[in-house]
Amino acid sequence: MSDSLPLSLLITPDARRRLQQRYEEAQRLRQQAPCDHRQVHQLLAECLRADPGNILYLESLLANLRQWEPTTWRTWLPRWLGATPQSQHSDPPTQALAQLRAAPDRLLTHYRDGAVLAELAAAAGECQLEEVELVYWQEAASRAPDDMQILRGLARALAWSGRFNEALEVWRRVAANTRDEEASLAIDDLARGPLTVEAARPPLLSEVSPSDLESALEAATNYALVGEFQTAEQILWQTQSAAGGNLRVHEAREQLQLARSEHRVEIARRRARSDSHPRAAALVGRIEQEHNRLEIDIFHVRSERHPDDLSLRLKLARRLQKAGNFSGAIQRLEEAQANPALAPEATLLLGECWQRLRQFGKALDFYRQAVTLAEARVPPDATLAAALYRRGVLAAAMNQPDEARGALGQLLTIDPAYKDARERLDNLG
Repeated sequence: MSDSLPLSLLITPDARRRLQQRYEEAQRLRQQAPCDHRQVHQLLAECLRADPGNILYLESLLANLRQWEPTTWRTWLPRWLGATPQSQHSDPPTQALAQLRAAPDRLLTHYRDGAVLAELAAAAGECQLEEVELVYWQEAASRAPDDMQILRGLARALAWSGRFNEALEVWRRVAANTRDEEASLAIDDLARGPLTVEAARPPLLSEVSPSDLESALEAATNYALVGEFQTAEQILWQTQSAAGGNLRVHEAREQLQLARSEHRVEIARRRARSDSHPRAAALVGRIEQEHNRLEIDIFHVRSERHPDDLSLRLKLARRLQKAGNFSGAIQRLEEAQANPALAPEATLLLGECWQRLRQFGKALDFYRQAVTLAEARVPPDATLAAALYRRGVLAAAMNQPDEARGALGQLLTIDPAYKDARERLDNLG
């Protein structure tokens, strides 16, 4: 399944329209009194068999079963009779998909069975249907609230989906009922605040006066430092109402958004170090991308709000470059070059952007300019070393060994241990 399209994309537009009609018909029937729950189930079952990755169909089917509570007249039979036969030679994703397509029939007689719901959750996870997986895990936990294995499955899935606060609560339930090393480690990862040292103790919320701008902003900052983002947001909302749209409060709320997002990145990285599952590692990249998009939005607004502060252009350009928007980054970097203090770094980044656009000659010119600008700084900073390295590496790749030797040799006089500069210089002969 990992190399195939999502299940929902494999359905033709005509089939999707038919499924939507069945779903809408089921919703109309559910509003009638008395409700024909069996007919509703049949309609939703048809939808879910065709599109097992659709959480609307699944949630409606489960809601109908809860209201209906059909007689589970086959629950005394062996569980395997309720399952769809699988070929012994089927690969795991194919078996998991078959399980999901058979779920409506199986749930008709086992909708109260936490173990069956857990099996379906695991199958959804194998098919990379994260939202469907969570629905099944949550339903399983509601049916078997004291089953530690089910709670572990729910907690893992919540964490892998980036729903850290919910995952923390479930892990705490596990830890309260059994000694569990995994739960203890997860709780430490998820509950730890942004700071590793003790932050300034924030005042009690009742002591914060929204009309006192300075103390309210300080209190919000301190709450954010200890990870109490919701309380910090509450203070800033109240302060903004009292201050009548004060720009400082507005920007403090922007900064709080960034701090909360940065904290999510930190948590994801910690979990990836503690949890070897591939989904924990994949989540890091996803949350980092979300954080970068948020930074782009906020720095774009700030650069428009403060057109004379060219450092905001540089910050925005860095985020655009990270997102692969090199043309957008170039525009902002050219604007930032107007500030002499920013020109060396902006010029170096221009070279990097043009190199990524495969304009190698232009990139090398910008690296040369960056070296010249950075050399004028006293004392020299990291920009000079980075510019010399970029210039030397690109010159070598463009078969300009003399320039490469000069740049790398100068770099090694500044920092003899810089990356692989010594090795590259030796390779030039």
